[in-house]
Amino acid sequence: MHILLIDDDISFVKVLTDFLIQEHTLWITTNNLEALNIFKVSHFDVVIINISMSKMNRIRLLKAILKENKNARMIVFTDSTNNKYKIEAQRLCVYAYFTKQYEVQQVKETLLHIENEINCI
Repeated sequence: MHILLIDDDISFVKVLTDFLIQEHTLWITTNNLEALNIFKVSHFDVVIINISMSKMNRIRLLKAILKENKNARMIVFTDSTNNKYKIEAQRLCVYAYFTKQYEVQQVKETLLHIENEINCI
């Protein structure tokens, strides 16, 4: 699958990259505008985004991505315990929502589920 990863936490990106790159094509960015531009010109099966990144409004980016493709499959991560992000992400119908204290296996299972959906279409 083609995955766009949007996060500015280098250690978190490394953990995700270590297992994503084994089976998927991965693009990584830390910048909202760059992420949206990449999304507009390339096909991605999944967008993985940290919505609690400092200094960047990720909810606005989620909305912009959905405006480009209302069927975009988004997996959202947050390191915040503030439920406002979770509520907003659910309102936007994200595919999955995790805190950064996630289990890698949960993410792998979510991606496998998405891959199975794509293959059934």
